[in-house]
Amino acid sequence: MQCLSDNWHLERRDPNALVLEFVRFKREQDTEWSVDLPVLAVHEILTAEKYKGSISLRFEIRSEAPFTNTSLVLEEPGNFEIFLNGQSVPPCVSGFFRAREFETVPLPPLLQGGNILELKRFFEPLEKPARGVTELFQHLKGVELEAPFLIGDFAVRSLREFTRCPGVVRLNREFSLAPEQNTAAAELTAGGYPFYAGKMVLSQEFEVNETANLFRLRFEHLNTAALKVRLNGVEQGIVYMPPYTCELQGVRQGKNLLELELFTSLRNLLGPSHRSSGEYGRCFGGYGHPNKNWIGAVDEYGKQYPQWPYNRSVDTAAWCESFMQVPFGFSGAVIEQSPLTASARFNTGEF
Repeated sequence: MQCLSDNWHLERRDPNALVLEFVRFKREQDTEWSVDLPVLAVHEILTAEKYKGSISLRFEIRSEAPFTNTSLVLEEPGNFEIFLNGQSVPPCVSGFFRAREFETVPLPPLLQGGNILELKRFFEPLEKPARGVTELFQHLKGVELEAPFLIGDFAVRSLREFTRCPGVVRLNREFSLAPEQNTAAAELTAGGYPFYAGKMVLSQEFEVNETANLFRLRFEHLNTAALKVRLNGVEQGIVYMPPYTCELQGVRQGKNLLELELFTSLRNLLGPSHRSSGEYGRCFGGYGHPNKNWIGAVDEYGKQYPQWPYNRSVDTAAWCESFMQVPFGFSGAVIEQSPLTASARFNTGEF
């Protein structure tokens, strides 16, 4: 048995993403910016006020280096005025990201240090649906504020925090953009990709001294929707469920190149990311409040937190200020000899 190194060459196949979830806002008549709030909290505040008028949203983006070729992802960007560091940005759509509703707008270069993204638009509350469940399927008149994304060629760094929640990567909310490295460990959520949604290829060489036996690749655990295995450029199979093994055909004596193509879900991009219990499990915790899992107003037992937007510094059962993301990658990758079945012996010419 040969344990593979946890130092992999990394090739990202899709843009990385940063979710811009925390914002300061101003109404038309306000002279000062609000305290920083989750975007969905701003939506709830304005809806409760039945506010109708212009609003400004101010996002702060920290960057450890200048970056070009970044884009802002918004729904209906034509309804916004967009400014980056005081410079007006035309809302010219260049494509979409993960869904046709998530349209992309190219941005001017981001500066090293702090960057200010400001969005202005008209706001009016959403119409109330006839029944709670129908909100999921109706096209309701009004505005629904949601967190925009920043996408591009960068890593997203944050301090990893301690948690007792199993299967959770807890990250401090203070994110910064950083240059990517071409190597990575096999856990990618905390390694610069906390919101990544796409394909990632990890590769490394391993060496064997003989080829008399068949070999297989085995993982202790997978934290990915699926994983495609290639050996020396030849596809070997797809791993997605226990026992997390893949037979390897064509292992050469000497050096071999193993490539693992990992596929994510949309969980870390779309959330929910702030339940203090970690991975919540269900998309919708109650049709009477379809946003329930994404906000801190009510926990899974029905307890109400009416002032949650302004009381977020201590974890409650409904909210934690940090991001509770699921891992992305794998652990315990080994190359080992594979027991020969009769069919395997036949296929290798032993019969």
